[in-house]
Amino acid sequence: MAAHSSTLTISLLLMLIFSTLSSASDMSIISYDETHIHHRTDDEVSALYESWLIEHGKSYNALGEKDKRFQIFKDNLKYIDEQNSVPNQSYKLGLTKFADLTNEEYRSIYLGTKSSGDRRRLPKNKSDRYLPKVGDSLPESVDWRDKGVLVGVKDQGSCGSCWAFSAVAAMESINAIVTGNLISLSEQELVDCDKSYNEGCDGGLMDYAFEFVINNGGIDTEEDYPYKERNDVCDQYRKNAKVVKIDSYEDVPVNNEKALQKAVAHQPVSIALEGGGRDFQHYKSGIFTGKCGTAVDHGVVAAGYGTENGMDYWIVRNSWGAKWGEKGYLRIQRNVASSSGLCGLATEPSYPVKTGANPPKPAPSPPSPVKPPTECDEFSQCPVGTTCCCVLEFRRSCFSWGCCPLEGATCCEDHSSCCPHDYPVCNVRQGTCSMSKGNPLGVKAMKRILAQPIGAFGNGGKKSRKNKKYQPIMAAHSSTLPISLLLMLIFSTLSSASDMSIISYDETHIHHRTDDEISALYESWLIEHGKSYNALGEKDKRFQIFKDNLKYIDEQNSVPNQSYKLGLTKFADLTNEEYRSIYLGTKSSGDRRKLSKNKSDRYLPKVGDSLPESVDWRDKGVLVGVKDQGSCGSCWAFSAVAAMESINAIVTGNLISLSEQELVDCDKSYNQGCDGGLMDYAFEFVINNGGIDTEEDYPYKERNDVCDQYRKNAKVVKIDSYEDVPVNNEKALQKAVAHQPVSIALEAGGRDFQHYKSGIFTGKCGTAVDHGVVVAGYGTENGMDYWIVRNSWGANWGEKGYLRVQRNVARSSGLCGLAIEPSYPVKTGANPPKPTPSPPSPVKPPTECDEDSQCPVGTTCCCILQFHKSCFSWGCCPLEGATCCEDHYSCCPHDYPVCNVRQGTCSMSKGNPLGVKAMKRILAQPIGAFGNGGKKSSS
Repeated sequence: MAAHSSTLTISLLLMLIFSTLSSASDMSIISYDETHIHHRTDDEVSALYESWLIEHGKSYNALGEKDKRFQIFKDNLKYIDEQNSVPNQSYKLGLTKFADLTNEEYRSIYLGTKSSGDRRRLPKNKSDRYLPKVGDSLPESVDWRDKGVLVGVKDQGSCGSCWAFSAVAAMESINAIVTGNLISLSEQELVDCDKSYNEGCDGGLMDYAFEFVINNGGIDTEEDYPYKERNDVCDQYRKNAKVVKIDSYEDVPVNNEKALQKAVAHQPVSIALEGGGRDFQHYKSGIFTGKCGTAVDHGVVAAGYGTENGMDYWIVRNSWGAKWGEKGYLRIQRNVASSSGLCGLATEPSYPVKTGANPPKPAPSPPSPVKPPTECDEFSQCPVGTTCCCVLEFRRSCFSWGCCPLEGATCCEDHSSCCPHDYPVCNVRQGTCSMSKGNPLGVKAMKRILAQPIGAFGNGGKKSRKNKKYQPIMAAHSSTLPISLLLMLIFSTLSSASDMSIISYDETHIHHRTDDEISALYESWLIEHGKSYNALGEKDKRFQIFKDNLKYIDEQNSVPNQSYKLGLTKFADLTNEEYRSIYLGTKSSGDRRKLSKNKSDRYLPKVGDSLPESVDWRDKGVLVGVKDQGSCGSCWAFSAVAAMESINAIVTGNLISLSEQELVDCDKSYNQGCDGGLMDYAFEFVINNGGIDTEEDYPYKERNDVCDQYRKNAKVVKIDSYEDVPVNNEKALQKAVAHQPVSIALEAGGRDFQHYKSGIFTGKCGTAVDHGVVVAGYGTENGMDYWIVRNSWGANWGEKGYLRVQRNVARSSGLCGLAIEPSYPVKTGANPPKPTPSPPSPVKPPTECDEDSQCPVGTTCCCILQFHKSCFSWGCCPLEGATCCEDHYSCCPHDYPVCNVRQGTCSMSKGNPLGVKAMKRILAQPIGAFGNGGKKSSS
């Protein structure tokens, strides 16, 4: 602007040139000079503004916006000058990148940690690990920047994702401390994929981020999943690239700066503080002592502490780039009068816990030379990098070996766990390891795996004695074992590879189980089911539940002439309430009325009916192997899929394992994934979709996930319709099962059902059906009629995954209500043609919104900013053919076109109470941003 520039003096112009040349420095301002505080000329203020614009790459599009921002800049500069003139103040302010923002704008854009009230949604992982104790000796100062465990300061930009940057920095540092490998991790993965309670650029909490990474099994690198400074659709491929994992997370004792100091002495800690004050906005250097409250709104990391000129301080890592503060860091006063710490920094501290290695990386090329395995004795060996630990020892002789996944580890006396060499003291009850006896600081104990015969790890059977690493367990404990128990343990170890759902459960010991025997049963059960517990004291708590369940099992198995037996199933460490809440997921029968029943008289019993005395569809090759739904309440999907797999095999002669995950992810009519569903709705979904994909192509994940539209459209097997068997009629059900396996629901919440092992079940149960299964046959044994029921809890439950339950009982609903809701898919014709495996399908062009903007494939353009029928800004709804809601923010599926903006839901019609959650839009991109070479796709 010549008119404005011509007023600049030569001296001011030279100052601008100098400031521009020095813009590559680490200063957060350019040419800000405290000596000019009381006599700044208009020219100087203008020059400061222009140089500040260049330094921070600022430009404004709207008419008058630059002048408006200049007025805000002037006001902030005046405030900064006033504060810097306060005598003896321990910190200085400067022209940060927020100098053109009002304090209200700054707070709304850059602060994104949720309020502490939100934290109560998730049970706090309280821990006394860092509770101060008499005699604690901590370093006078700690600075983790000097230890090479912190990557360079990052910049969250204008996205309220500080919570993600705080959590990632804490995980990067603990990973570097534990593994020695400093890896920059992906904040964008958390922004896009962590949707439990966190909301991307709209705020979140670090505890939820840690929980996400634990549940996901790890987090990707920043290089592979780079930061975009905006909410985006979760990239499932990159989400599954689990490069770094953590084991758990814990909360530092709150409102306790001494506890926080103790924690920070061991690792950087995620904290939240109130960063909304004007002094915080413009902080440049020194020890911050400015005004602030405890309404925490910004996630950062405490990366150290120290003292300067008698004032204690915290070293805080921010996420506003290296030009803010002291090269991206802030020092803030420590040990203040308020227990919550200055700005509330001690109200919500937490940290990730990591003890083990990260998930394996793909092998490089060429591969490194293979080290020989670790030899335990002449017959057994463990993988490279592990320690041999004796599982079964008597009088210094070891009869069975386990492998601890650590080198030079300490083997714990519970015959199951082990500890790192630098945390050698085992706390068996809590499942932890500490540096010394009585030391509260510890890490999680590791679980052993069974050793293998010599040669199992590919060393050609050659022994490598120099690699032998054996840590015996404590002989004093082992020598107390009676010979009878020792022999029992040897037998149990040798039989661990069998299909039994329990190890060493022996009914002859029902009335005289010793403490040693119960402990041995628990430890062997833990190994068999791969169980481990993260929380302090959890292993002991689960042992008490295990003992109570064992007592119940023994009592029930001692009942004379009972037709079934109980055993130590995988649910033996759960109370009955926990078992019901986690594993049962069929909706109540009342929900079925939402969909008009497909009633049929096809299998109504008639005079003269002749049915086989017994049927077992397992023998006819129409049932795939028993599957395991895991800790997801998706039994309804497994029941429906098994019924469809079998009718497809009966009609086409081709047994294909189909996808339960497709139903969990995509069937959102009334079914709710891991939160329950009904088989009729699943059949309805497959009919409307035109088919269902295979399990191989759309594998099970044991969790709710985003529907994969490509795989949903891979319609490998279809059904024509479905029908309901006449209800409360076991004869009708028998007639149906004689023709095909049938989906049923039953009440499985009883304690006997939880621990069922074998025999014909006749236990106590009602008709409040809560679990979806499949009737796969029927028969008679010793005069008692029974149903063959296929479950979805894996082959180690019941009779190789199946249950036999009494048939033809007195009540019309059948035992456990199994005759209340039987239904089956109908199929008469062939399946859809298979797609050719190659070449790959052509890539669809992006969705064009106008001449300048486009959205990704499979999305809908929705206008965000409209005036007189003209759209000035576009958003993308992550659905095809979607309805754009009038709030300019959300959108609805085409089959749920009515927007309920207030509730954030979509319904089929106005006033219909049944709905689905509305979707959020993302910003559209310039033409060519999605790789179509800038070519428009007018089609």
